[in-house]
Amino acid sequence: MKFFSIITNPGDTIERENSWLVVAIVTFLIMLITYVLNVQFNFGHILKAITEHIASLPQGQQEKVARYLTKKSIFIRGGLSLIITFPLELVFIAALLQLLIPIFGSEEKFADSLIVAGYGLYIRAIGAFVKFLLVTVTGVFPFHMDLSLLIPQSSKFFYYSFEKIELFGVWAYYVLAVGIAKKSGMSKKNALVLSFSILLVWAIIAGIAGVVKG
Repeated sequence: MKFFSIITNPGDTIERENSWLVVAIVTFLIMLITYVLNVQFNFGHILKAITEHIASLPQGQQEKVARYLTKKSIFIRGGLSLIITFPLELVFIAALLQLLIPIFGSEEKFADSLIVAGYGLYIRAIGAFVKFLLVTVTGVFPFHMDLSLLIPQSSKFFYYSFEKIELFGVWAYYVLAVGIAKKSGMSKKNALVLSFSILLVWAIIAGIAGVVKG
């Protein structure tokens, strides 16, 4: 796996990559290290966010949740959650590509879809690390790098939709498109349409969920 060439030359990097497992392991380790550092250095911000989130719960439930709001507990629970959700997300994205790529008249091996999905998640992992650094330096939590900055929070649908359109997320979907084009032989134009259609649908779902959640 090429750690830096995926940034400067994603097409050639993905085209030459033949081990989805290496990509997955490296990406997971970056995510895990970022999570550990974030809890270690920004625990106060995290604790405040969780406390505000549970404020609407009944007093009894708040007390139950409060018992687990220790640094050790958050380390363990968050780490276990990452161990479970990362492989599920990787496989889900790869399976989604397997479903959608034939619609555009192309084919891609499942192992190649795992590589493409892995590199997309790798870019997101870099984004998470950059956000950790920015939060640590500026003290701003959460640190937004998305279009929700342009939308008043009272406009819940657009706020939560635009929250999904952030710098590293868009970059990740671009890398996904480049990878699809290289591994499946699809035209780059169609690959971009496919990839950013997924982002659009995801943003719409996030907006609806935000409205329902209230």
